[in-house]
Amino acid sequence: LNSKLKSVLTNVVADDAPQMDDFPDVEGESNKDIKNEEEKQKKFLNLFSGLKVFLGREVPRESLTFVLRSFGAEVSWDKSLFVGSTFPENDPTVTHQIVDRPEIKKRYMNRYYVQPQWVYDCVNYRKLLPEQDYFMGEVLPPHLSPFVEEKEGDYVPPERLAMLRVQRGEEPVVSEEESMEEEGTAEDDGTAEEGKNSDDIPESEDQQDNESDGEDSGDDKEEVSEEEEEESEDDEEEVKKSASRKQRTKEAKKRKQPDAGFEPAVAPKKPLIGVKAATVVREDPEKVAQRIKSEEKRLAVLMIPKKHKRLYDKIVFGQKRRAREAAALKQKREEIKKSS
Repeated sequence: LNSKLKSVLTNVVADDAPQMDDFPDVEGESNKDIKNEEEKQKKFLNLFSGLKVFLGREVPRESLTFVLRSFGAEVSWDKSLFVGSTFPENDPTVTHQIVDRPEIKKRYMNRYYVQPQWVYDCVNYRKLLPEQDYFMGEVLPPHLSPFVEEKEGDYVPPERLAMLRVQRGEEPVVSEEESMEEEGTAEDDGTAEEGKNSDDIPESEDQQDNESDGEDSGDDKEEVSEEEEEESEDDEEEVKKSASRKQRTKEAKKRKQPDAGFEPAVAPKKPLIGVKAATVVREDPEKVAQRIKSEEKRLAVLMIPKKHKRLYDKIVFGQKRRAREAAALKQKREEIKKSS
């Protein structure tokens, strides 16, 4: 009887499903965008469809049952815990088991053992996350509340930015720290390979290097003698140049000394006005636009009436306070990362 009623209800729901009407496109919103949004919503509502989840004794049963069944999963628990269980723990078709303990004595190889946070994070990210990050005994990633809306100037954690990118369908960006770690590991591997290659050089090559060193010793002596001769020649040239410089300075002094019967001519005055070649100054258009914007803002602030100036000062004070709090949280996170 229950199966017949269930089949009848499903058929009625399928027949009575609302159909999407076609309306003319509105500015900024097309019919295609509305349909795509509806398809995304349907896919999101069937996030856990096809999963069969068994809940452990220690997990919050009511909350997990509500979330999992709302997104299309089949849920059950131990029949001795509460009525309404639909399948036992040893069911071979179970895909996931929610546990909140470090170890379980009896395990089944055909299912994932994950912690309860996996369910809520999947809903927040709007996709099925990898189960290996939520295995028993694993350190869980930071849990972010979906009910928080960041305002301008607030501190936004990098995990929150990654979650927003995933929700928009963008690829997650690799952080600088992870890229630095990968580069460090690659450099370590390279140095290890170089060490191995240097150790693998055969003995015959070492003997050849020793022989070549003996042959090159005579050539090195000849090169040293040639370098000494060149240095002595350079020293002689420097001495000659210094003597010629002294003679030139003496001659210049004699020329500067005026004769007794000679009267110096009056030098014409140079005009103070001169023409110089202009230099092109290249300015960054972004900086110019920013400077103009800041000047417009300053003038707008000067034009605020006195009765509204106090309100504006309070708004600015609140923005600065949020910026200080965000900077403090960012610094705190960096200190925690350095200490860990």
